[in-house]
Amino acid sequence: MTGISLYDNHQKASRLFDVLADHGYGRHCTIPDKSFFKTLTRQFEDHDTYSVDPYILLDQGTGKQIIDKLESKMKEPWVYYVHLMDLHPTGGKFVFSPMFDSEQYGSSTYERTVSSIDMWIGKILEKINLDNTILILTADHGDYIPITGKKISEIKTTQNVFRKIKHLTPQLEPLGLKLFLFIQKLAIKFRKRKLAKTLDEYGLRTLGKRTDGGLYDEIVNVPLLVAGGPIKTAQIISQQVRSVDIFPTVLDLVEKNLEDVIDGKSLLPTLAGNSEKLPVYIESASTDPNTPGLVVGIRTSKYKYFRSRNGQDGKTFLFDLQNDPLEKSNIASSNQEIVKNMEEILQSLLVKSPQQAKDSLKKLIAKKKANLSLQE
Repeated sequence: MTGISLYDNHQKASRLFDVLADHGYGRHCTIPDKSFFKTLTRQFEDHDTYSVDPYILLDQGTGKQIIDKLESKMKEPWVYYVHLMDLHPTGGKFVFSPMFDSEQYGSSTYERTVSSIDMWIGKILEKINLDNTILILTADHGDYIPITGKKISEIKTTQNVFRKIKHLTPQLEPLGLKLFLFIQKLAIKFRKRKLAKTLDEYGLRTLGKRTDGGLYDEIVNVPLLVAGGPIKTAQIISQQVRSVDIFPTVLDLVEKNLEDVIDGKSLLPTLAGNSEKLPVYIESASTDPNTPGLVVGIRTSKYKYFRSRNGQDGKTFLFDLQNDPLEKSNIASSNQEIVKNMEEILQSLLVKSPQQAKDSLKKLIAKKKANLSLQE
């Protein structure tokens, strides 16, 4: 498992960094100083953290912290996990170095922030020998980029007032938070009503929060870049892959074996053009470790399907990703056979163990029940 979660994994579950440690790798990390992020790294021998209120970004010191770690000559072999927060808005807006505040680095503050991060990735690469080091760059989630330039929930003046109250009189924070959330709820309701006159459903969606429940591609379709080590040629893979594939891919790249059956398959065959196309299980997250995410679904190269976890609200979403990449038109009601196929795939993965999931999915594909869903 490679993702961050509020949930504790089963004590017998295999975890990537633990497996690498068993093979002699020293474990190092630079992460936000928050318990949420430490669920993945609590067993690491070496922890570097940075402030979270607000987040200390690359240009504000975290970048130098990473460079210093890479220059410290860590004992080989090592694995170094870095979690950055630069693409998380601070105070409702993206923060980046002033040198990137021009159109040559992007037309929006989001794009200029990406350009700033790109510069730091270049600096990091200068400190890495890719002949004997593997670099993996990915994300644990996506986000909505507001079409209007700011979040519908952003109430900057009120946020600043409550932030000052929090620092001056911490004992008033619980009451202040309740009042802030009430004001925010009213602001969202008013703005939605106003913007609905000029924006379509997609435009309104970009103003929402990633925790609103929809499993749209803005949230679940994240980048994955792998470089170095045995990977010698550059290529772009258009075929979708899964975050759970990172674990076995890393073990394959460093030529280590794992006896346990785990979710995911190595992506090395994909680089050679020899992999099978597999559906991706997607789900929403929860901030309550005792409550699972409320929405579950399946994404293939052609279709996206999701519904509530308990299925009791009757809402089902199906999108044709090839003809409707922005997922504007829900075609579930007029394509019940595809919905049925996608639900079968979903059910095959909602089982107790990785081996059961793999066996169920193989049976489905063998019977050609999922042809409509798995086709290009």
